[in-house]
Amino acid sequence: MRKWSNYISDPEEWSDRCVEDPQWVAECLSRIGRFGGQHPTASVLAHSLEVFERLLDEPPQVQLWGLYHDAHEILTSDVPRPFKTADMCRFQIFCDALLQEKLGILVIEAVVEIADTAQGDLEHDLWNQYFGIWTDFDVDKQVIAFVERVNLMKGFLR
Repeated sequence: MRKWSNYISDPEEWSDRCVEDPQWVAECLSRIGRFGGQHPTASVLAHSLEVFERLLDEPPQVQLWGLYHDAHEILTSDVPRPFKTADMCRFQIFCDALLQEKLGILVIEAVVEIADTAQGDLEHDLWNQYFGIWTDFDVDKQVIAFVERVNLMKGFLR
């Protein structure tokens, strides 16, 4: 088995790890707070699970991408929209394309982007009152749910 470094900064190594180890992805996303860490309850992991829930009527590859759509934030952290630079956006797009290729999925970005934006707007608009389906679950349950859903969607794509 491949030995991973303690800190991954290379997109190739990151994308390999994302594909091979969804638990690592979930654990990393659980430590990243939404809106640059300012949101009182929402982590990027809970957000990704909420986006997945919005995509339940979509094909498995779309649902899988809903889970992974913010995985690039493991490398960049969660940067609120107004503060994303053009270079950061290009880097995130590159990372997303690399990960989608390695996951073997082709996704119409707009479908996931619409769900992502709607969920983000809800988290923002209801700032202190917002509690999603997943924010009430402890992190361990969120991690397990992420891994189970990733494995299920990957199974549908085989």
